[in-house]
Amino acid sequence: MLAAQHRPTGPGYRSVRDRSTRDPASFWLEAAESVDWTRPPATALEERGESEWRWFPDGELNVSRNALDRHVEAGRGGSPPSSTTPR
Repeated sequence: MLAAQHRPTGPGYRSVRDRSTRDPASFWLEAAESVDWTRPPATALEERGESEWRWFPDGELNVSRNALDRHVEAGRGGSPPSSTTPR
């Protein structure tokens, strides 16, 4: 999906960036599909004022599930978290 195309030097970066600026709502709702939601969002961004926004305001998720549980269920429970893996 989008993750492999994030790299600023990757071949699809420019097209992904262009899509994100041309249709940000659709772009971010598609990106949100890579998260496990309790209630998937229908709205990507809600502007509440000149400098106040809410991302995925109608969505609901469990942060612990996304940070831990789904990785254990995918068979990576015995692996160290990627943030502690030596580079």
